[in-house]
Amino acid sequence: MANYIRPIELPDALAALAERKFFVLAGATDFYPAQVGRVTDHDILDLGGVEALAGIERQGDYWRIGAMATWRDLVDADLPPCFAGLKQAARQVGGPQIQNTATIAGNLCNA
Repeated sequence: MANYIRPIELPDALAALAERKFFVLAGATDFYPAQVGRVTDHDILDLGGVEALAGIERQGDYWRIGAMATWRDLVDADLPPCFAGLKQAARQVGGPQIQNTATIAGNLCNA
């Protein structure tokens, strides 16, 4: 039987990953459609509640794009002009539902 864990704090998520192997979810827009009609026996670690992984922000001389940042977050972010191409690409990812749910990191990991 699969276990489902949805931590709130990053240290709790890291501790769970140190204990055993998990299928890590962010927006889950790729995972759930792939499971239609199948019973999963994967232990699942849902990062959706870990606020420390969300957001896009400037940190000193660089920009941090959190693992839970969605494509919509990227489109809406007040980024410098050098990010224009990335923002344009973000507008092309799926429809509004996918842009609002899918995470940049999750889609990169599944590409």
